[in-house]
Amino acid sequence: MRRAVIVLAGVLFFGAGAWVRAVEDPALQIVAGSTRTVSRSELEKTIAPVELTVYSPVYQHPMTYRGFWLDQILQTLHIHAGEQDIVFECADGYGTSMPSGDIGKEKWLVAYGEPQGWTPLPERHARTTPGPWYVVGREPSSYKDLPWPYQVVAIKIRGDW
Repeated sequence: MRRAVIVLAGVLFFGAGAWVRAVEDPALQIVAGSTRTVSRSELEKTIAPVELTVYSPVYQHPMTYRGFWLDQILQTLHIHAGEQDIVFECADGYGTSMPSGDIGKEKWLVAYGEPQGWTPLPERHARTTPGPWYVVGREPSSYKDLPWPYQVVAIKIRGDW
């Protein structure tokens, strides 16, 4: 009986550790011809994370996010969107897109967190946070063109969207 308890405790401990790592090191699926999954730690090996403080139309006050510029992610992964759209797929199945010409240089941040952890989204019945990835514009006015997609799980390059 004692061995069973020790094994169960070990499974619970290591299982919880794996869950914590998964939250701290979110994965992002990239679909551009083929499918590839990258983690925050993999991206950090080639791209320096940045902090962006921007007035959030969602929270109605300035927010600070940590992440990677979308153009740098695509460049690092050797993805050239050309005339195709960039599609952001969210955990709930929602998808939104932008023309590749709107990417710009350091215009869109693919955020993986906030300095003190994710702030729950306002006006939600259930506690919902923007992670694992949140696409945030450098300028608050960008929200009018592309309401900032939250809980992003995949970025897809598509010509038939």
